[in-house]
Amino acid sequence: MRRLLSLMRSIQIVTLVIAVPLAALFAYDRFVAAPGPFRGKSIHSMDIYPYTGLHLVSNFANGDLRTGDNGFFIDFPIKSPPPKSPDEFRIILTGGSAAMGLGALSNDKMIAKVLETFLNERPPIERRFTVINMAMAAAHTYQNYIALNQWAHPLKPDLILSLSGGRNDIFVPYLTGSDLPFGYPEVMGLTAATRDWEGPSWWQWLESLFPNLLPGSRLGMAIRSTMHGPIGERQRRDYVARNVPPGSLYDSVIEPLYLHALRSMKRDFEGIPIMVAFEPIRRIPIHENFNVEWMEMYAKLRSNVPHALTHYVNEAWSFIDVHQIFSESGLLTPEFLWDDTHLTEGGQRKVAEFLYLGLKKMLPALPHMLSARSPVGVQPPG
Repeated sequence: MRRLLSLMRSIQIVTLVIAVPLAALFAYDRFVAAPGPFRGKSIHSMDIYPYTGLHLVSNFANGDLRTGDNGFFIDFPIKSPPPKSPDEFRIILTGGSAAMGLGALSNDKMIAKVLETFLNERPPIERRFTVINMAMAAAHTYQNYIALNQWAHPLKPDLILSLSGGRNDIFVPYLTGSDLPFGYPEVMGLTAATRDWEGPSWWQWLESLFPNLLPGSRLGMAIRSTMHGPIGERQRRDYVARNVPPGSLYDSVIEPLYLHALRSMKRDFEGIPIMVAFEPIRRIPIHENFNVEWMEMYAKLRSNVPHALTHYVNEAWSFIDVHQIFSESGLLTPEFLWDDTHLTEGGQRKVAEFLYLGLKKMLPALPHMLSARSPVGVQPPG
């Protein structure tokens, strides 16, 4: 009888030890903890691709917003696009989430569709215009180039429009200290966590105590994956040490990577006309420690890039400083940008208007631009 009572007391103690923390955790979850910002699958969930980095979820609808293949806001299969008609002029829009249209409540209110409407209502040349949205959230311009190389050739574009330069091309290198895409230090950490020699010293000691249970096992890998943050940070530092030249991040990464991306687009698409539009950026308190340096780097980029690219391959370059236009017009306000770079629907319409005016000036001059300085082997796009 005493043994039975002792067993029952032991069971009660174990039950209390387990139940009390669980009850406290349940109460905290229900009544104290705030919901996480991203719960469940949404249109802003991200998939990782081997060459281009993070993409929005493919073929996902949220109200009047709908992604297409590979997370692009397109309405045709990316690998089998519709044939191009003889009178069609195709423009590919690239950039980050601002160019993509984050902030619009429907695809039709995004920059690409609004610009397409302007061009067809008041065509600068006698062509029918299609603007294809291949901008990518969280991507810098070199990722845009790789995406175009992967999927845009079958589209037979006539012009590439890059709305970029202000956010991801500066802020992502600032976050990673390198040319790594956004989110890659975390990916590097998860990848390295599959190796049994990764982990802090206390983990290495624990593996030495259980050499058959932890190293090389799924259990050990699962436990190491919870340490992917510090492991990824060490991987990031090692990558920076091996690949980033000494000197300022702007001079070693930001401007060279941006120029390399745009030049690569020009070469890969055989001298295609390119319009570079510098996106509007609004200073907000959340980035106050970085704001002054950020805006100084952006001013330098906007000054240097046109001079570096104007005569590259041919004269078919155009530059429009949308940031400066917004600044001089008093448009860098919450009415047009709901955070530092993402545009309201009114802001997207304004950007589309300024892009239309730039294209209205550029497109009639294209025959002369393409005939000037085209190198041997590079023909104007058909």
